[in-house]
Amino acid sequence: MKQYVPFLAAALGAITIFFSGCSGAPPAAPQTAPAAAMVLDRIEASGPDEVTLRFFVHVSNPGTEELVMRLERSRVFVNGKELSSGYHSGAEVIRAAPGAEEKAAALCTLSLKNLDPSLPLETEELDTKTIMEFAFAFDGGGAGSVVTAEDASFPRIREPLFSIVSIAIMQAELINTRLKVKIRIENPNPFPAAFSSLSYELYGHGRFWAGGSETNLCTIPAKGAAEEELFLVMNFINMQRNLLDQVIAMRRVRYRFTGTAEIGTGVEYLPSFTSAFDIQGNSEVLR
Repeated sequence: MKQYVPFLAAALGAITIFFSGCSGAPPAAPQTAPAAAMVLDRIEASGPDEVTLRFFVHVSNPGTEELVMRLERSRVFVNGKELSSGYHSGAEVIRAAPGAEEKAAALCTLSLKNLDPSLPLETEELDTKTIMEFAFAFDGGGAGSVVTAEDASFPRIREPLFSIVSIAIMQAELINTRLKVKIRIENPNPFPAAFSSLSYELYGHGRFWAGGSETNLCTIPAKGAAEEELFLVMNFINMQRNLLDQVIAMRRVRYRFTGTAEIGTGVEYLPSFTSAFDIQGNSEVLR
């Protein structure tokens, strides 16, 4: 019996080595990290204070396994200063087959009214840098992150400034009183502003006086100003009779002038926008 012992031990050792070699899959080959590049697609705006930068993120997968990438975090700089608030970023999930190239949409929306007030925003041009960090993972378990960035510049659009130059009573009647209101409009932008429509209401000493609307009012050159005359009619049918006497005898009026204007800019990303105004002050009442 003893002569079989060495033979059995050797056989058992060989079997153990064989099964231990088959017990686990060979380790996965390390994957090469993907390459990513962000390219500006276009700039959009819903108004002068909200601008959306739209990008394409191009991804190349040099690995041998399918790749999935998701936006993990972003950083945004405006005029060289990093933002802590006032923006929102997003991107589509990117899936790329082995050796393939894919692209996905990404965006960054800036709410200029909600940015840090210490930011240097008084320049005519706003320069931005958007940095996006994507987390990636391969099917086989390899993972990591990749960073890409893109610059964009666009003009800072500002709303026009309205003021009343004078209020004049043109004609006083039993039922109606005709007014001529001269307004001044300033265009603080580096491009002409075309006023395609203007709707307004005038209040005197807290009471509604009259309202109206104009179309194709004027085009004000860049950094320029213009004065326009509006003709209004006060109707006293539904008002107290003594209001007419007060208006006729009035020498100065505490006014409130409110309304909206539709303004064309000629700027590609914001061809037109609606601007609301609400101004108050004191004016002589001319005859």
